[in-house]
This record gives sequence, C-alpha cells and structure tokens, in this order.
Amino acid sequence: MTKTHQYVRIGILAAVLAAIIPAFANRLAGTEPPVNGHVAVTITDNGKSNYAGVLPAAITSVDSHKTGYVTATPATITSVDSHKTGYATATPAAITLVNNGKSNYAVVLPAAPAAQEQRAATLLQRYIEKMSGCRLPVVTQLAPGQKGVFIRETDGLLYDGYRINTRPDGSLHIEGGKSRGCIYGAVQILDKYFGCRLYSPRYKVIPASKTLHLPDVHEADSSVNNLRIVFTMNEFSKDEDLLDWHRTTNRFPPFADDYYCHTFTHRLVPPDVFYASHPKYFAEIGGQRIRDQLCMSNPDVVKEVIKQLKKDIPLQPDRLYWSVSQADGPLYCQCALCKKAIEEEKSVAGPIIRFVNQVAAEFPDKIISTLAYYYSLVPPAVTKPLDNVQIMYCGGDLAAWGKIAKHIYVWDYVVNYFHYQCPYPSLFLAQPQVQDQVSKGANEFFIQGNIDYGMEFAELRLYLYSRIAWDPNINVSATINEFLKGYYGPAAPHIRQYIDLISAAYEKTKQAKPLIINTPPSYYQDTYLSPENLKAYNTAFNAAEAAVKGTGDFARHVHLARMPLYFAEMEIAKHNMYGPAGWWNYAGTVRNKRLDGLLNDFYNTLQREGITDINENSYRLEDYKKHTLFSTSNKAARGNLAFRAKVSADKMPPERQHRYYSADLGMLTDGARGDDATRNLFWLIWPDKEFTLTIDLGAVKKISSVDMGTLWRDGPTIPPASVECSVSRFADSGFSPIGTQTWQNGQEKKGEADWRYVYSFKTDTEARYIQLKITRHDLAFSGRKAGMPVNTYIDEIEVR
Repeated sequence: MTKTHQYVRIGILAAVLAAIIPAFANRLAGTEPPVNGHVAVTITDNGKSNYAGVLPAAITSVDSHKTGYVTATPATITSVDSHKTGYATATPAAITLVNNGKSNYAVVLPAAPAAQEQRAATLLQRYIEKMSGCRLPVVTQLAPGQKGVFIRETDGLLYDGYRINTRPDGSLHIEGGKSRGCIYGAVQILDKYFGCRLYSPRYKVIPASKTLHLPDVHEADSSVNNLRIVFTMNEFSKDEDLLDWHRTTNRFPPFADDYYCHTFTHRLVPPDVFYASHPKYFAEIGGQRIRDQLCMSNPDVVKEVIKQLKKDIPLQPDRLYWSVSQADGPLYCQCALCKKAIEEEKSVAGPIIRFVNQVAAEFPDKIISTLAYYYSLVPPAVTKPLDNVQIMYCGGDLAAWGKIAKHIYVWDYVVNYFHYQCPYPSLFLAQPQVQDQVSKGANEFFIQGNIDYGMEFAELRLYLYSRIAWDPNINVSATINEFLKGYYGPAAPHIRQYIDLISAAYEKTKQAKPLIINTPPSYYQDTYLSPENLKAYNTAFNAAEAAVKGTGDFARHVHLARMPLYFAEMEIAKHNMYGPAGWWNYAGTVRNKRLDGLLNDFYNTLQREGITDINENSYRLEDYKKHTLFSTSNKAARGNLAFRAKVSADKMPPERQHRYYSADLGMLTDGARGDDATRNLFWLIWPDKEFTLTIDLGAVKKISSVDMGTLWRDGPTIPPASVECSVSRFADSGFSPIGTQTWQNGQEKKGEADWRYVYSFKTDTEARYIQLKITRHDLAFSGRKAGMPVNTYIDEIEVR
C-alpha cells in the first residue's frame, strides 16, 4: 500500500563544483563564512511589510535527502547573484532565468490548464518577481525568441510527485503527478535553488537578486503517503504558500466542510431535529436513549444519513472525503441489535463498519471516512470496510486494520491539547511512530500539532512533521538544525542544546511517566520538568537570548520560544503553592515576586504576538491571567482552619480519569482554590453517585462557616444535587447536621469566579471533625452531552 520514492540527485554536480572551486566548496561545507558574514535577503515579517534584513551565513549545508526536501541556505544561495550573497559564482549555469532584472523566459501552460498547473505558474511568477523585480509572463504559446519554463500535469508520475529537468535548448520543464505535483516542483525550484524560505506566516526569507542562475537540474521526488495534513490553525492554516512550501494541506479540502469527524449527531442526524420525534434513532444506554450517539442497527438511521449526504454532496462536488463517524466520547449503543452485532463481530466497531458500508455503497465515487477511536479501536472479525471507506485510525491494532482496509488515515497526536505552552519533548518521537505506521499499511496522515503562534515550537513542528510525513526516513536531527539556524540565527546552538537536554531528560524517565496529550506540567515535576532540569533549560535560554540581543526578529523568536518554560514554572508553583518552589512562603505571608514577573512577561509577550487562545478549548489568554491571579491568592489559606487539614473519603477518586490525574485528598485543603485555567491541576473528580468526605481539624475548634468549592461548567460537569454538612467532636460518632444545600439545573451563575459553585454552611458551634455527604445528579441536563453520566469535581474546603 506504500509508494516507492523516486530520487534523482545532483551529487555529481556538487563534487565537480567542490573540485573546481575550493572556496565554494569550503562555504558549501560551512567551514568558511561568506563575504561580510551575511547574505542579503528580504524578510516578510508579521505579514505587514518587506524590509531589508540579514541572515547569518554560518549555516551548515545538509543534503536534501537527509532533511526531507530542502537544502540549507548556503547550498542554495549559490544560485543567486554572487555580488549580493558574497558567495563565489558557481560553474556556468545551465539557465540564466533573469539577467540584471530582465528575462526572455515565459511560463508556459497547457491551453486549458489544471488548477495545480495554474497555481504552480503563479508561485513561480510571484516569487521570481519578489527576488529580481522581473515578472515572467504566463502564456500558452511562446513568442519568437522566447524561452520557456514548461509546467504540465502528467499521468506518468505518482500522486503529488514531480519531475524537474533542464534541457540543452535552455528550457526548464516541471512535470507533476495528480493533485499538487506541479506545485511542489515549482516550490522546489524556488526553495532549493533560489533560497526562498517560508518559516511561518510572519517570517519569510526571500533573497534579493537582479540575476537568477539555475544549474543543470534533473531530479524527481514523490511521497510514500497520499495525504499529508499537519494540523495548523489561524494564520498558519490561511497561508496557502506556507502550506505548499511544506507539502501539506488543510483538512478542507480534501475533506468536505463540516464533514471531517464526529459527524453522527453533529451533522448527519442532529438530536435537536430528531430526538423528540425519533428517540430510537439514538444510542440506548442503561435502558435510556441518549442524544450524543446514534443507534447503528436502526435501518431508518442509515436512510437519514444517506438522505442528508445526497443533499450535501452536490453542494461540494469537488470534495472527495466525507465523514460518517461516531460522536466524541466513550458512549455507544447497547440495544439488543447492536449488542448482537458486537458479539458477532467481536468488536464494537462491527456495527459501525456495517453501517458505514451501507452508506459508502450509495456513493462509490466518494471516500466515506469513519473513526477507529475510543471504543471502536478493534477491527471487526467478519465485516471488512468497502474499498471506498477510509479508517481514520486513532489507536489500537493498526496492523489488523491494515489487513482489511484500503485507506488508513492515521491521526497522530503530538500535542498537549490542554496546555499548548507546556514543554512537550516529542520532536524525536514522531518519526519512529510514522515509520511504524507506514510499515503496517497507513498511507494517509493527519499529524495534530495544533500549530499556531505561541504554541511550543509551533513553527519548528510544522517544518519537521511535514517533512516526516513526506519522507518518513529523513534525518530528523539535521532537519531540526536546518530550521533552527534559519529561524533563530546565532541562538540556534543554544536552542538545540535546550532541545537535546529536555529530550534526554524525558528519555531517562519516560517509562515512569510517558507523554500524555493533556497533562499539566506539574505531572512531570519529578521527571523532565524537575527543578534541576528547569535550571539547566533556563541556562541554555539565557545564552540563547544573549546571542541574539538587539537582533529584532531573532530576539523575538527566541523570547517567544522561552515562554513554555515560564508556563511550566508557574503551573508547577501552583501545585506547590506554599513553599520554596511556590507562589508563597510556607506560612502564606510572603509572595514570590519572581513568579509574578514571569506571569507578566508571559502575558505581555503572548499579547504582543497577537496570541489569544492557549489551549484547544479556546481558553483565552486574558482568562488565564485572571484565573492564575485567583488561584494563586492566599485567601484560601488565610484564616482557614482546614488549611493543610487531613481529609479522608469513604470512596477515593480515581487517578487518571480523562484529564484529571490526582487522587491526593490533600489537594482539598492545600490553600489553593481551583480555577478554570488548568482544571486538571486543582480539582479531584468523583464518578460515584454518593460519597462522604471527612475533615480532621486536629483539635476541637470554634466554627462559624464551612465552604466547599465545586466545578461548574456545562454538560456532565455540574455541581452535586445535594451536600449535607455535619460536625462532631469525635471521629466516629456524634455527628450533628448543620445544613443541607441543593443545586438544580437553571440556577444562575454569580460572582467573578463563575466556573465555581460554593456550598456554604453557617453555624456557631465547636467541633474537630466535619463531614460532607455528597450526592450527584445522574445525567447531564443540557449541552451537547445532555444525558451523559455526571461526575463531581471538588476543590478547596475552607473552615472559618
């Protein structure tokens, strides 16, 4: 199911150049800097303006077959006029495309060009004009005396593949396979041979030269993977040039709009339309029909899905992929018919594949995509997906899916969803993962790095992951170095030192605590984010910032790259609120001003860069600062009789339930109120219908109030139905109730901390033990997850 790479390299040319021109060879090897130590470039910054800038020249050349598909700057700038670059001129060029700002070349397209042919021509025309000031005409037939850059789509190449050849008559031919091969061939000319580098929407390096030489070129390339999507957001996803430079695409296209995944109830059979009149369309769980999933065995549901697709497909006729897939979450139908299908197929995916096959049979010219996710990871034992069914694989036995499915689309997670800024040493983990997946039959990839400004190494992750998706066998280390030198300039060695340090620290401890896609930094405070490691990381960044001080863009890039370390320190300090590593001294009387400085720098830096969201749930930067100030206040410790009091429970909270990782009851009296910024840092979660907490104040004390905070969001994250508070002088007897409070759906949120509902009991008594008996609601009342089982989230208990 994989394709074979086609490489035609120009190593012979490099050897000849090295033999003929020693000075050129030295510079190509990175052992001798160019004249004046810099290369003249034009940099597009922040998407606003072009201005003259400089690019450090001491960049080691790396062969393109080792780093993916780009050769580092010195090796490519040789194709740019030498008086601009400081490089010795190479051997006589096969083509002088532009000479002193003028050209007799035109870009030649077929009479009725395909979209990719037109796009390739536009890219060449635009970037050659940016470099040289010369605008090549785009024609379908050459005028007398003109020479041609011929672009055409051909059936003789693999999907997305390209072939580039110069010919003795001075012409340049760019041929492309179906989809985007012509585009990638044009980008290869601009990037490899003319030195145009697109690192991000805001930072693009375009060499300025009135003369553009092109050596004799004969090369071809293609990818083992048909579809390569590295998930980008906002500016990144809107920059079509940037995506083409990295040979990746957005999801839309090739997927239809609103048809990427989780479409059962989101798009195809919405409960707001069908639930009241057709409850049996929906999943049965515990004898009740819930709104969040569909029944896979109801033939009328299949008819409704086909009916909806027949309405929507004609509206987007060019889109190939259409998702018919389960809603998010752990619930699936357990009606009698679905149970029977699950037993026959030995898999919960069984009834899903049966369902999707019926839909796919109606649309043979489209690919119907469905998920292998959560409960549907195990492939069915009997039913095979039709040839036009895509398995969107999110875990489980890939080799087993590869044996029965033609289209395997792997959804790889290389991101911390809930903490975009958390240092996440996964740069070296993607390659072996993709290599293994390709060997098991995967040929389509979605690599989710959630790439946007402010996310840890966002630009580097796009650069690296896109190259791994194109060629899983690249030299990852060389590719990282290539990027660092172009994006961080003189700070590159120090940033690389940081990457090596954090990667090595993780390798030593990954067996104890592997990376998990939604963990808070505090989870790793005894492994790769230990105090000793953080100190070493900051030392590397001190050197990096010193190396680029006063350099403008490089200095900004480095400082933004440091923000994840600030974030980690702040979040770990929240977990250790009172003490040497916390926001307060042990007594809670002296605040750590250094951490306040980190918070202000973090906030100001991200705000200056236009970064607004800091996790997958559109959590706002403004709210992060507000909630951090709330949770790091010492109000919960000051005057709190329960501060550091011992807590016991008749039923312990589970560890590692979804995003919540602690079962430490001490968190309930640690003097830190739960916020909504890093919910899994503060809150303990109970799935139990009823449970009881007991707080030991250590001695009999006069009590006037008891408060217990609970998390109040939407869906299944709601306050308990009731809380009964009792007090006693004794541990096992003599408890007297001081009140019961209830929460019902529809209560209005009040106060600044609108994510938090506090049960507050007033009294005038003396006691040592306080008992809270908690009873949760059964099912969520509203929202997308209405009808799902409810959990109870509790944080600070305060007694005064």
